[in-house]
Amino acid sequence: MASFPGKRPFNDGPSILDQPRVIPGAGPAPHNDSRHGWAYEKPLNDPAIAEIWCYTPRYGYRAGETIDFHVHSTRAVFEIEIYREGPTPEVVYR
Repeated sequence: MASFPGKRPFNDGPSILDQPRVIPGAGPAPHNDSRHGWAYEKPLNDPAIAEIWCYTPRYGYRAGETIDFHVHSTRAVFEIEIYREGPTPEVVYR
């Protein structure tokens, strides 16, 4: 089994693909296709772990505007909560 120095295990057992489960840290991923100095996300390729990637075309929206979410998930169903950022974050959609 491979090891990733400096990364802590996600759980005590191996994944079903016999890969270590790790929680990625900050900075570039230790993969051959990562670019030096770039933060890079890569799926764990382990169906036992739920993963989701979500982004919007813009950082900010006004009340009442439509938000286009671009989502990829390893699960067929997921839930989303939307917060208004500020000194006191406020849930605006659940």
